[in-house]
Amino acid sequence: MAAAQSVSPTSLDFGPQAIGTSSAPQAVTFTNSSSFSLFSISITVSGSDQNHAGDFRPATTCGIILEPGTSCNIAVTFVPSETGAQAQVLTVDSTGSGGPSLTVHLSGMGTPVQLQLLSQSMLAFGITIQSRLIRLAT
Repeated sequence: MAAAQSVSPTSLDFGPQAIGTSSAPQAVTFTNSSSFSLFSISITVSGSDQNHAGDFRPATTCGIILEPGTSCNIAVTFVPSETGAQAQVLTVDSTGSGGPSLTVHLSGMGTPVQLQLLSQSMLAFGITIQSRLIRLAT
């Protein structure tokens, strides 16, 4: 028997991402295969290191009710706040599901910001400045 609710995929790996920059969003699909509506849908991110829970940012089209036989999307981005491996869990809960919470494992690696040295040729903006001498008579 198939589960009445599901998420797919069940894990997202964002790979390396420079500190303070946003990854491309990755999608999770939440599906209601049951014959009843799901209410009060909540999406949270948590894990053993709460300092990084805000580094994984979900945005959703789910609303608060998911009708039978429909799905909605959860787009997750990764914006690391410091270097190193990070792992959290995205949890989807709803009232009326009668089932367990659904989870998606999130992982990513915060990397140092790479500074690029600029050469003089890279700074040539094509702007020419002309100077003129203006004399004021009093």
